[in-house]
Amino acid sequence: KTLKTEIGCTGVALHSGRKTTLTLKPAAENTGIRICRTDLVNGAREIGVNWDNVVDTRLATTVGNDHGSTVSTVEHLAAALAGCEIDNVLIDVDGPEIPIMDGSSAPFVFLIECAGTDTAINEAAQMVNRGGKICLAAFPHKPVEVDIAKFVINNIYLYGIRGEGKSGTHRAMSFMAEKRFDASLIHTHTFSLDDLPEAIRHAKERIDDAIKVVVKARGVERVSQAAE
Repeated sequence: KTLKTEIGCTGVALHSGRKTTLTLKPAAENTGIRICRTDLVNGAREIGVNWDNVVDTRLATTVGNDHGSTVSTVEHLAAALAGCEIDNVLIDVDGPEIPIMDGSSAPFVFLIECAGTDTAINEAAQMVNRGGKICLAAFPHKPVEVDIAKFVINNIYLYGIRGEGKSGTHRAMSFMAEKRFDASLIHTHTFSLDDLPEAIRHAKERIDDAIKVVVKARGVERVSQAAE
């Protein structure tokens, strides 16, 4: 399976110290896991991530191609893709090394979960009991193929938590204006996507009494402080 939508992050390469941008993109069936070095040209750009392309395992796992191009420190991203059962994906990276993030696969798993997969709803239908409920917490970027028969036969309910639209937003705004609800009590920290590892660390370790940690898209300045 592949990703539902494109997603990316920026981090630091462990061995070079270079700031590196990584983008994960959906790919067609039988594409496999392929890296594109966007800083190179022509055939030197593409490297398949598989065992027979491994050229070095000292300090990090490095894959390469016949042109001599390499990408190192692929092991954490590869582990995240394997764990999430993603076997078709295009990976753009603007340098010779995958960013280290927090030193584990967790940030990459987070990215994959945020992007979603093309089979997520059908997989959820396989997991719930008869008469169960599935709640959608985000909007898909493209139409999603769903096995309707599975939902009908097993009486499975599909809900969207954002279905109220403006009415729900206006009601929440009204509650906050009337001081009936203080959002700052739960929304404690905001980070840009470039600071994803730090955001995960704040949420996981409850740094500065973090409750709700929000990660925003690129172009949003880092706040990383308690909301006032």
